[in-house]
Amino acid sequence: MQLVADLLLLKTGNRAGLQENHRLSVLEPVSGEVESYGKLRDEIIATTKVLAISIKEFKQHMKIQHLSGVSKSAERVAKQAIQLTETAASAAYYAALTDIQCKPAKQGPIDLYLLERAKQELHISYNKFRPDYDCPSTVEYVLDISKSFADNLALLSQCCLKASENKKISNANSTQFATCYESLQGGTAAFLTALKAFASRRTEDNRKKCLLFGRPLLSIVDSLVEFSSFPQFSGKPAILTEKGHESQIDILGGAMAIISSCIQLLGAARSILCEQIDKSSRWEKLNNSLRAVADSIKLLCTSIREHTPLPSRRPSTDFT
Repeated sequence: MQLVADLLLLKTGNRAGLQENHRLSVLEPVSGEVESYGKLRDEIIATTKVLAISIKEFKQHMKIQHLSGVSKSAERVAKQAIQLTETAASAAYYAALTDIQCKPAKQGPIDLYLLERAKQELHISYNKFRPDYDCPSTVEYVLDISKSFADNLALLSQCCLKASENKKISNANSTQFATCYESLQGGTAAFLTALKAFASRRTEDNRKKCLLFGRPLLSIVDSLVEFSSFPQFSGKPAILTEKGHESQIDILGGAMAIISSCIQLLGAARSILCEQIDKSSRWEKLNNSLRAVADSIKLLCTSIREHTPLPSRRPSTDFT
């Protein structure tokens, strides 16, 4: 969760974005900032309600020490908090743009946030094969890792392919992206062979093969993301006035509060489940974290409603 929050603050650079399959993909708004903001506001409010339900389920599982229930509900809480943060970042951008003196972003051929996010998730999934990583070797767990690799590698491959065909990119760089695509395909094939063997027989040798063939694959991913971060691929960020920046920060503050309180909540739960001493103070910390999550949800909802923009005189936004 913290990685996503940091990426949104450091990598998006005041750019537009709309949710698509829980990812931040840059799309042109259908009819300006007001309608885009309205859709995002409704999605945020709906997601906060779902998050509140997941938090309640999480608390119930913690009370009866139902470990599998705690694990699944914690995963849902994390995913929903991330979704809220991504959507809030987009809403904050559109709220800022309603000041007609602000200049909108110009999107480049590469969405660096998508690539950085995929890279981080691949590294997290890869580390689960390490011998010092405390995780179950169940079929369900291995399938979750496999899905993470498949989804993120497919996303990176698609980005490479689109960049190689983009006429705004020079021939030399297009060729480089095409080569990156081919390298990804080769590295993925070698790694997936090892992963399939581990899925069928979860032996120590098969685990080591996943680490062995995953290492060069991640090296390709790291090089691709670093190459994609070159300035000529990222476009230009929005230029915001002080008023626009304040509107953006106000909404982002609510989202960051949710991330922070959810991290504290999951940390408190982990300490209760893993440590046997001084549990009363840890339960108090857990309850305080639960209240903090509830307060941060209210803060975001209030902020998102207060910043609902009125129709402006801004001409159609150019994202080309």
